[in-house]
Amino acid sequence: MSAPPSLTIALADGSLLLDLPSDYSVELEEDGTVCAFPSDQPEILALRFSVLTVSHKDGNLPDLAADLLAGAKNEGYSAESVGDKAWYHEDQDSEQDGVPLWIRFWYIGYKNHKLIISLCCGAVDKAHKQIKSTIAQMPHVIVSARQRNEKSSLTYLELRALDEQRAVIQETFVSNFGAYSLPRLRSDLAALQSLVDSVTWSPEQEYEWSCAGVVFGDVIALELGLEWIAQCDEYGVEPALNLKETSITLFPRSMLINRVEKGEQPDLAHLFEMLAKNIEELKQQGC
Repeated sequence: MSAPPSLTIALADGSLLLDLPSDYSVELEEDGTVCAFPSDQPEILALRFSVLTVSHKDGNLPDLAADLLAGAKNEGYSAESVGDKAWYHEDQDSEQDGVPLWIRFWYIGYKNHKLIISLCCGAVDKAHKQIKSTIAQMPHVIVSARQRNEKSSLTYLELRALDEQRAVIQETFVSNFGAYSLPRLRSDLAALQSLVDSVTWSPEQEYEWSCAGVVFGDVIALELGLEWIAQCDEYGVEPALNLKETSITLFPRSMLINRVEKGEQPDLAHLFEMLAKNIEELKQQGC
């Protein structure tokens, strides 16, 4: 039997992935917490996810699954384990604006990560079938936790974040030129260049320059056959462009930011031609 469809979310710095049932929706709260809820019954419950990653100065990584099992035993909790993950749960009663709440916490040890997942609902809803279903699915959710590959697909929230950046440039085009379509082709780079030349973003406005980098990246992707991915390395996770089945990876957002920080005015047409030439040379080398 094939696995049911799932919705992948990224946690911590984006380097940890976890799968939720596909009938859930996810939002990123203002403090960066990932919140999930049933798409058809968002008022029933909320799941929240937090991660603490531990590292030692000597480079050795702790086994937090083993630590959790030992701690749960000492505290009298019944813990479960599968592979390199261990977890137990704890229930608490709370109240918000006079409304009684019920919260279940799952504490999970996985490699050098401690994950905490909370399920919050009204105390009167504790026996609701959706809540029972979510609790029953939680072991599968926990076991799905995994380190992200160096190159991986962007999650729903990451894709949405790119769309939000495109929307910033769309709004800027409308306000500056009355234009409603974003550049997509090499021939559209003149329009994007006009925008880059006319706006008054300072080098410190990294987000706005990053937004322009996304649209520039869309042109590169369409014209040169690359695709948006998540690049994960020791520096973190960054949306990037990759030529499928090769190691050729570009970071269009950083390209613009780095040049602006050096006091340069990006020349998009020249940069595009340089990238096209470099990619062709790397392809010939079998990269």
